[in-house]
Amino acid sequence: MRRCLSILVVLLATPLVMAPNFAASAQQPAGPIRFVPTAPEASVKINGKYPPKPELCPARQPGSLHAAYRGVLEVGRRPNGQLYVVTELTFPEYLNGIAEVPRDWPLEALKAQVVAARTYALSHMNPSTALARELRYNLCSTDACQVYRGLNVERGAWGSAWSQAVADTQGEILQHDGKPAQTFYFSTSNGQTYSNADAFGGSPLPYLKPVTEHDDTQSPTSSWSVHMPLTDLTETLKRADAWDGGEITEVKQEGERVIVSGESATETMTVAEFRNRLNAQAVCLTPKRYPTVGPHGSPYPQVIPSKWATISRQGQEVVVEGRGWGHGVGMVQWGLKGKAEKGMGHADMLSFYYGGLRPERVAEPDQIRVSLATELDEIVVERNGQVRVDGATLPDGPVKITGGSELTIAGADPIPPRLEVDSVTSEPAPDAAGATIFSFKLSAPANVFVEFKGPQEGRSELEPRQRGAQTYLWDPAKQAAPAGTYEVAIVANDGVDEVRSAPIRAEAAAPSPSPPPSPESSPSPDPSPATTGRAASPSPFFFIGITCLAAAAIVTAYLVFRARNRAL
Repeated sequence: MRRCLSILVVLLATPLVMAPNFAASAQQPAGPIRFVPTAPEASVKINGKYPPKPELCPARQPGSLHAAYRGVLEVGRRPNGQLYVVTELTFPEYLNGIAEVPRDWPLEALKAQVVAARTYALSHMNPSTALARELRYNLCSTDACQVYRGLNVERGAWGSAWSQAVADTQGEILQHDGKPAQTFYFSTSNGQTYSNADAFGGSPLPYLKPVTEHDDTQSPTSSWSVHMPLTDLTETLKRADAWDGGEITEVKQEGERVIVSGESATETMTVAEFRNRLNAQAVCLTPKRYPTVGPHGSPYPQVIPSKWATISRQGQEVVVEGRGWGHGVGMVQWGLKGKAEKGMGHADMLSFYYGGLRPERVAEPDQIRVSLATELDEIVVERNGQVRVDGATLPDGPVKITGGSELTIAGADPIPPRLEVDSVTSEPAPDAAGATIFSFKLSAPANVFVEFKGPQEGRSELEPRQRGAQTYLWDPAKQAAPAGTYEVAIVANDGVDEVRSAPIRAEAAAPSPSPPPSPESSPSPDPSPATTGRAASPSPFFFIGITCLAAAAIVTAYLVFRARNRAL
């Protein structure tokens, strides 16, 4: 014991000469920094801040980039001082993070979307823009290419179903004349699709011919109606620099033209121009009221979802009624859901939309570089698991990388979660003795489970849930938990964030008694000291060892605490 105490005194008296003072001298590396996961479950979480754009209203500001990725993350400075972020990963890993349709759709619908997305990626792998050449990326991550959200998809709600669709269709693409086809796709039709020449101009492609669509009626934008007071229309068109004629008093449509009249002027514009101006500027009206909420209970994706619309004045409002959302070429995503529910397979769906083309297997690329952002002011990076850093020597914990005249790195606070689980209440389950029904709200789709502590500790199985109001039946008997009082917390994980509710007390009733085991099934006696009726007494040296281990743990924690305080 005296020796143990002597070691403690020496350790406490030793100065922390090896503690790094990282924050006091922030680094300024010359080149990009690469965060390289070195274990299968390792990942990188980021929160990127875009610079404000004074020309845009608050509702149209770019916000921030909040995501998590499994591949190599490269952060570098562009010549204008802004930061870029590129991820480098395997091609299947990229496909596992595509976010183009809800993952709770039927598997055959998911497979069709995967094949279309894989084909689209291969046909657009090497953009010729100056920015793509500068940053050496193959695809972007927005709807300008196809939406990629990383672990929010793969490890989020129903992510396992999407990953299964990726695996089940490995290498499958659509080809025309030996090359990947142009597999355009969009959300919802107005009852038909259009040729690429009709929508985009240029020469028509033989596999992008118009087809009739009957199976996308479940879409929230299958039909829609937007009512806007004439006063709001006046302000919106003024913001778009498309009106300067006093209060608007009349709106009418003549074919593809919209005629707007007011106190001192009349303006004519196309339906597409009218739609674009409302989409860009109506969101800026305060208090925020556009896009409007549809009958399904959620806001429409845009103020005016499509150009397939009729426009008229009704009283003191302009009423825009229409169908569909998107450009109208190729595959209808909500049509996939309807066709899958009718029993159609993914190859037949693709053949229907793409002029008879059917999936063929090809070799996939080994790697792909995807641009995540190109004009950030700063980014906070958190490493989860085994992640190597190339290009800089970083401390443990989050770091903030800032652009400007030089690339600068400093310590940072942990990234706050965006996912929320709140409004948690509980009540006894009426049909299950000892069980509890929890009610709560989710801010986004997530995997949900409960953690419980009391006479026994544990957690329930994951259940994927949509955003909004939810209920969860927690039955302790399913975990063989004994009777008693428990503290139960709702835990939600969307692949990026994991959040917990405040614990709620719940009472568990005793489980139904089980019959005693028969002598034939009883386990053999354990020849340990416990079976003799008296526990073996531990040696005195046991207590000395435990004391030293505890003291060493306390000292280690104290040294780490002092080191971090100095680093910060």
